[in-house]
Amino acid sequence: MLVQVVSAVKEVKAALPRAFMGARREAKRFLREVLIYVALNPKAFPDDRLKKLFLLSYMTNGPGEFWKNDKTDLLLAFDPEAEKVTWVDFLEDFKTSFEPLDPALKAQLELKDLKMMDRANEYTYQFTYLAKQTGYNDAAQIVAFKQGLPRSLALKIMTRPEEAPTTIKDWMNAAILFDESYKQAQEYGKKEEVAIKQISDIDRKEYMAKGLCFQCGRNGHRIKDCPDSPKKDEKKDEKKREEPKKLSKEERFAKIRALVNEMGEEKDLLLDLMEQEAKLDRNSMHIPLQYKVGTKIIETKVLLDSGAGGRFISTTLTQSLERKWVQLPEKIKVFNVDGTANKTAWITHVVELEFNIAGKGFRENFMISGIGDEEMILGLPWLRYYNPAINWETEEIQFPPQRKIQIKRFRGVLDNNEPEVLIGAKITASQEMAHQQQTVKKDIDELIPEYLREY
Repeated sequence: MLVQVVSAVKEVKAALPRAFMGARREAKRFLREVLIYVALNPKAFPDDRLKKLFLLSYMTNGPGEFWKNDKTDLLLAFDPEAEKVTWVDFLEDFKTSFEPLDPALKAQLELKDLKMMDRANEYTYQFTYLAKQTGYNDAAQIVAFKQGLPRSLALKIMTRPEEAPTTIKDWMNAAILFDESYKQAQEYGKKEEVAIKQISDIDRKEYMAKGLCFQCGRNGHRIKDCPDSPKKDEKKDEKKREEPKKLSKEERFAKIRALVNEMGEEKDLLLDLMEQEAKLDRNSMHIPLQYKVGTKIIETKVLLDSGAGGRFISTTLTQSLERKWVQLPEKIKVFNVDGTANKTAWITHVVELEFNIAGKGFRENFMISGIGDEEMILGLPWLRYYNPAINWETEEIQFPPQRKIQIKRFRGVLDNNEPEVLIGAKITASQEMAHQQQTVKKDIDELIPEYLREY
């Protein structure tokens, strides 16, 4: 007699979906978790009606409550029209109601804010997931990928001997390679901590009865006096030896010069980089400025920055001036140094301010914007107009007799873009080197200030 044994199909122990509160940013995650659970347990959902009710049961109070209640009531009442809606159409209805209206734009904004925090491989995985949704081509992905890397790592990749990568895949591989090499170098050679000898409770009682040391197992002393334990003085001396000596500015410069002179093919490249960084660092400074609030004269510091694209004043300072805010006929989009949108996003108002610098009076309109810790910024247009003589090293400024030459700007039929302005728009040396090829190389001695040449 043959007996057929039928084994019951058990439900797969998959994680249940997390509750959905109706937020658009969570819709894709919620739908993915529901689909995974349904796919792993097909026996539990023999028809579309049960699948729909399962999804609706994990929607809690929130923006989607009315949508959920409407669908649930129809399904529980076995409404004929609701029964005709297929599972696929039901999912499309959910996506239309709750997923972002423009998934590509959402992914682009998330990619713009994505930064490498710990390891390059984790950053690469996150970047790849978002980049697939943006619609960016290879070149745009490379730009976004570089912006998310630490500056030191991006510079290391761009100046490697075999030239900078040309594809996003090569950029990712190079970032992971350099990051892992750096992490391994940090771990290599670390001194292992001395562990106290582990003994069982039985051995501990025996050691105590015989008066043996828990550290070395010999008698005549206790663990705190054990000769095998590192001494406190030795620990202090070792700590002192590990602490590097702090070098003065002149000593650091002399050390860098010696290292550069020992380099071969990379010497000219490093000299160009040092020169670019030095130029950028000299093109901003704070100078005294006086302005009036009523009858009171207030002194402050204004940032003079040749990399800024206009005259800016902070919102906090503007409110204290008690002056009229003048609305611009057209709003102006504002960007930070790294190309990202400023937290103010748009400049909509200006304020007129009378002030004095180096004994010379001015009356200017300042654009009201968020400028961090600064109160006011005078940028390149102001410098070009007044053309002051500036010593960036001594932070002295003088205004020669003013001469004006009016140059009319031609405006073409295609000049219809929205006005934009950059706040503190300094470029990095690595960007400058990537766009301009320096043909004239300077020797290291030409770059050394006279007061440092004796070191």
